[in-house]
Amino acid sequence: MNSLRIILLLFLPLLCLPLFGEELFGAPEGDWVFEDNRLYQRDAHAPRAKLWMAVEQSGSTIYEFTLRYEGGLEDGHGGVGIHILGEGIPQGKSWGLGSSYLLWLNYDETPANSHIPAGWSVQLYQSQSNEEMILLASESAPVLLKQLMENQELHVQLIYHSEESTLHIKNPNQNTTLWVISLPESQERIGHFVALRTNGLSASFTVPYSNKSALPHSVKSHSSL
Repeated sequence: MNSLRIILLLFLPLLCLPLFGEELFGAPEGDWVFEDNRLYQRDAHAPRAKLWMAVEQSGSTIYEFTLRYEGGLEDGHGGVGIHILGEGIPQGKSWGLGSSYLLWLNYDETPANSHIPAGWSVQLYQSQSNEEMILLASESAPVLLKQLMENQELHVQLIYHSEESTLHIKNPNQNTTLWVISLPESQERIGHFVALRTNGLSASFTVPYSNKSALPHSVKSHSSL
C-alpha cells in the first residue's frame, strides 16, 4: 500500500477542519468527512468542492479508488472527478487546480455546451491555472448511469503511460480499457498532488492511491464507453 495512503488513513478524521496542513492535504471547499474508511463530500450544493492530497507522481502510474454517488442529482445536473499530475494547489476557492489534468464524470440533462452529451458523460480537462481549464475530450457514458444511480461502488482505475503521454480508463468489470486519451504536455511530467472534487452532488470515495508495480505490459483498448 502507498505509504501516503497509510498517513491519510491516520489523519483524515481531522478533515472536519477547513484546512489541515500546507504540505499533506487540504479541503478548502465542500463538507468533507472521513467515516468507515471512506471520504464523504456531503454538501450536494457545493459547486467546486475539492480535497487535495500530496502524492508524488513521476513516470507511468496507476491511480485507483472507488466512487459512490450519495445524492443530489434531483435538479438534473452534477459531476464528480479527480485531478492528477497536479504541480501546485490553490490557497482557497478555485475553478481549476493549478497545472493538472481532470477526469470528470458529468451528469447534465440539458447541457449548455454542445460538446458535452446529455445524460452521463466522461470529460477530460487540462487545468492550466486555478482559474482556467480546457476541455480536451468528451464522450457519452450511459453504462455508468445504472451503477451510480443505484448507489453501487464504481471501481475507478486510471493508467497513465508517461512515454506515450496517454491516460487509459479501465473498464471496472473487465480487464480492458474503455477510453484512451492523449494528455498534452505530460511527457516526463512530475506531479505533486491529486485532488477529488464534486459539483452539485454528494459522493463518497475510498482514499485514492498510486501504484507503479502493477502496471501492465500492454493494454487492450476499446474506442468508447
